[in-house]
Amino acid sequence: MENRKRHPLNADGDFFVEYDMCLACDAPYSEAPELMEYDKNMHCYFKRQPQTPEELEHAINAVRVSCIEAVLYEGNDPEILKKVRTMPCMNQAEESPTFWQIFINKFFKFFR
Repeated sequence: MENRKRHPLNADGDFFVEYDMCLACDAPYSEAPELMEYDKNMHCYFKRQPQTPEELEHAINAVRVSCIEAVLYEGNDPEILKKVRTMPCMNQAEESPTFWQIFINKFFKFFR
């Protein structure tokens, strides 16, 4: 992963939100409200890192639902990497659809 600029309020650790990338969609925050917060400009960030297995799953889910890949994991735990890389919004093999491909397919099915 290229070096991305972290939001300055992110807690030190492997999970973070990229600076100036949050859309304030509320999806990542909804997955990990105990770990995330919004600054005065409605930009989300990790106020603290996960400490329990349940919080770790919440943080992974926050990465999974980040449609613009602004919520990230930059650690090297193979199990976590496997979980975040198998989601539609993350870079993956060509045979797996991207988040936007899934979205567009569902969107157009609605109008058929």
